[in-house]
Amino acid sequence: MKPFTILSSELQEFILSQGVPHEAIQFMRDSEYVLPTERWITDVFGPWFQAKIVAEGYTYRTHSRDCDKFTRRAASLAGDCNAVTEERAGNVIDELGQSMSPTYGLAFGEVWVKTPLHAINAVVHRNNGQLQLVGYEPQPSYGNGVMLDKISMRVVEMNRKDWETCKRFDI
Repeated sequence: MKPFTILSSELQEFILSQGVPHEAIQFMRDSEYVLPTERWITDVFGPWFQAKIVAEGYTYRTHSRDCDKFTRRAASLAGDCNAVTEERAGNVIDELGQSMSPTYGLAFGEVWVKTPLHAINAVVHRNNGQLQLVGYEPQPSYGNGVMLDKISMRVVEMNRKDWETCKRFDI
């Protein structure tokens, strides 16, 4: 069964329609993207990501492990999960490293928004047949490693004005 996918051009058009400035979009890395479900982000990936970073002692440190590092790490690990899912689905890589069947990027990116500037993850979902751009906060800690009573990958309330403040959108 093929997952719900979207072409790069369609994804970019949708992101722009949500208020993200054209100049903020660095580039679209893949030609086609799979759209993760909101449930996968909040109920599967989020708890796994949080357990992983807690087990590794990966907590906030000014500049060396701040918002952009958490955001990049979450996007990278979500991409790795996508690759493992494709391998399990039979999308095997041959001995030359070439895909033997279609593979897809994951519509899960890193964005810089708001004032003061802050990095979060942005994900495009398909919810009841409609595309939806959602912000997620990957950091469960702040300052000196103090853990918050909040889970990683929690939804960040974003409206069009917030997306319009985007300085960088990398997916």
